[in-house]
Amino acid sequence: MDTGGDLLEKVRAQLRERRGQWKEISERSGVPYFTLIKIANGATENPRWRTLARLSEQLSREPATPQ
Repeated sequence: MDTGGDLLEKVRAQLRERRGQWKEISERSGVPYFTLIKIANGATENPRWRTLARLSEQLSREPATPQ
């Protein structure tokens, strides 16, 4: 099971890989776009676990597409 820090780093890495897809990820996960940006860029150091779980779930559903 992921700890909060492990999940945060996993989500950040996946978001960096999918930078051009953030709008769609935001819409599909229900996480506000600017919250997603803050998490991806490290401005939010301790996001809510539920927010990370929603992002992680969405990111695992859809493979990264080449840009």
